[in-house]
Amino acid sequence: VTEWMSVYTLAKTWGLAQLEKVAFFEASKSVASLKPVSKVILGRKHGVVQWVASGYWDFVQRDQPPSEAEKEVLGLQVSLKIFEIREKRWAQFRMQNWTVQSRGGLIGFNAVKEAFKDELTPWTEMEPRIFSLPFLKRALMICIKRRNSTSK
Repeated sequence: VTEWMSVYTLAKTWGLAQLEKVAFFEASKSVASLKPVSKVILGRKHGVVQWVASGYWDFVQRDQPPSEAEKEVLGLQVSLKIFEIREKRWAQFRMQNWTVQSRGGLIGFNAVKEAFKDELTPWTEMEPRIFSLPFLKRALMICIKRRNSTSK
């Protein structure tokens, strides 16, 4: 992730838009497989709202609550919000029949975005843009073709 974010920063600085997009896409792919606390740490470090929100959502969804070490990294307020959303989801789940879901379904990712809007909103100006997968594939193919043509 660190290497791709370095590439992203340099590409952005030098105005290499396609490389910037590919680097961000590759970094995001790596982050997707990380533990929730790592997503939050990296998202905060690099100012990527999606990674922070994804980490929070993973904490809400997983079977076990944040560990003591994770709570220390998250901080008291964030930990309490995660516990609150987890509790609301569990209460809603208990009230539902196993086979019938309520009209709105279980409390979802929007609850995370709403609970953490004060933290996530100020980052939107710093946030790298999200690009469509087909666009990123095209950009990656262009970069590969250019690399192959210059190496001959």
